[in-house]
Amino acid sequence: MLAALVIETPYASLEHLGTAWNNWLNSAGVCALLFLLVGEVLRRTWGRGSLVIHGLAGNLSQLRPEEVWKRRSLWLWLALIGVGLGVALVGTVSGRGPGESGGTWLTVARLGWRVAALAAILAFAWEFILELLVCRWRRIWAIARLTILETVRQKALWSFAVLLLLVLVGSWFIQVEQKDQWRTYVDLLYRTVTILMVVTASVLACFSIPTDIRRQTIHTQVTKPVRRLEILLGRMVGLIVLMTVMLLIIGNLGFLYVFREVSPLARASTMRSRLYQLGELHFEELDSEGNWQRKQTGTDVGDEFVYRSHIRGGAPQEAVWTFYRLPPYLFDKSWQERNRRLVAEFMFDIYRMTRDYEGGGAGGVAMVVRFVNPRLWDAALEADYRREAQELRYKEDWDEILARKYGFYEVPLHIADMRTYSVDFPTAILERLREGGVLQVRVACRSFGQYLGMGPNDLYLVVGEGSLYLNFMKGLIGIWALTVMVIVLGTCFSTYVNALASMLLCWALLFLGIPQVQKFLGELGPETIHRMDVNPGGGPLESLYRLARGLPMATPLPDNWGIALMQKIDTGYAYLFRAVSGIVPDLYQYDRTLHVAEGFSIPGGELIMSVILLAGYLVPYILAGYYLLNAREIAA
Repeated sequence: MLAALVIETPYASLEHLGTAWNNWLNSAGVCALLFLLVGEVLRRTWGRGSLVIHGLAGNLSQLRPEEVWKRRSLWLWLALIGVGLGVALVGTVSGRGPGESGGTWLTVARLGWRVAALAAILAFAWEFILELLVCRWRRIWAIARLTILETVRQKALWSFAVLLLLVLVGSWFIQVEQKDQWRTYVDLLYRTVTILMVVTASVLACFSIPTDIRRQTIHTQVTKPVRRLEILLGRMVGLIVLMTVMLLIIGNLGFLYVFREVSPLARASTMRSRLYQLGELHFEELDSEGNWQRKQTGTDVGDEFVYRSHIRGGAPQEAVWTFYRLPPYLFDKSWQERNRRLVAEFMFDIYRMTRDYEGGGAGGVAMVVRFVNPRLWDAALEADYRREAQELRYKEDWDEILARKYGFYEVPLHIADMRTYSVDFPTAILERLREGGVLQVRVACRSFGQYLGMGPNDLYLVVGEGSLYLNFMKGLIGIWALTVMVIVLGTCFSTYVNALASMLLCWALLFLGIPQVQKFLGELGPETIHRMDVNPGGGPLESLYRLARGLPMATPLPDNWGIALMQKIDTGYAYLFRAVSGIVPDLYQYDRTLHVAEGFSIPGGELIMSVILLAGYLVPYILAGYYLLNAREIAA
């Protein structure tokens, strides 16, 4: 059987679009302000005049009378920056006072900052937008087609094909059990293709423009009626199209390879694409007055791994999953008649206080899973429910009758530690729910002296079966996103630095975007850099001090002005680390190997959101690449 879906860090979905927009606006606004200030300083240093008159790239210096609106629009954005920052400053100062007026002023301050950030982005991108409006996509495609032909003629993809052949015969050297064949081959294929695509794309992108400059072929292009932005976009589009075609070919060949390698007996049980529905987890405990009290976490057993909370066996404690957004087809009468049962899968952690059987079956830990329709079920009806259950226990569809009447169904079972289990329940429990209704799944532990630990995604509903091939191809979208990211970054960096430097910058950003590295950078923020429970040892200077003095990480430091100054400097480093974490990509959003390997359908909303995040991340780099290419002297 396939493993349960364990997602400790949720993927971004369309529901998080508003939060993502605010975060992007704040980060991009700060970067735009910095670029405008640096650009103004550099233009005045090089004697090229102020960007207020000439623009950041110098494209507003010579305008015809009918084009003066372009410069005046730039003045408007710059004026809005000043107004927005002024409002934000006044709101922040006024909001420090007590009372409700302070909250109102802080709202005004946030609004002023958003206006300033949006105006800064428009001011920074204004010349790019004007240039983009006059670009001709026919010329861009011509440069893209030339890039594709040059890459094919240079036989740069031959090494890629040779390495891929080694992957396709990888099963000759790997011996796995039938139940693990699908996940092993999928994991091997995805990881290998990711490395090959990223390395190949980085080499092609980082050496493209520098090679043109070295061979002086770009000198001929810029002297013709071709804009520099068209050259930049053409190079990107050409490489993206080429690598996309290569990924499609590899994806289809890889699917045939994996399908061929998995034994016929294992295909039915492991090659799946389950549609799953996640719920929201909370805990409930019975108080002294007999009322259930809602809690966000369960009992703390002292486990260092805090993803899961525990409920005590034999105690009036329950873990409750609430499913708010069930698919609309579950409430359709005809669908319910065709599908009499639904499945819930789960995997729980067992924290043992006494010795017990370690295996499953008759041993393990006793628990009960209850499926509840909150509109129908009332705990006061439990006696009536059990009496009717005794009367109807010999009827074939007794559980459906009771589920339809009471909106309640329970399954007692024994489970072992960290093993996947599935229980089914009648769809009749949803019969009286309308679209948008809520279903609850309540879990209680019945073994005294034992604790059950569960996280938010440790229990989910299986609400259907999707296309295996389509899910396999959706998993490749993450690899495609990484490839596009590398192409854009490599092309933009290579507009000003040489090929090797741009490739090192590309790989450095990808390294910093690894989830483990991003988590480490997050622990070095201003709020957590001095917290011993999050970042033991402190910041860079404090760690160096402890290392030089041979002090353990938990030893308190002396209280003097030197230590205080050192920690203040470490706080400054913390802001630097936060800035670095804001400009590196979040590679976790594009790794979908777990979904495909464990037989789960990738949600479409999460894929769309990952593409939106990719676009939001790459737009500032494209703008920077445009200005860097304009700042470079290529041809007179």
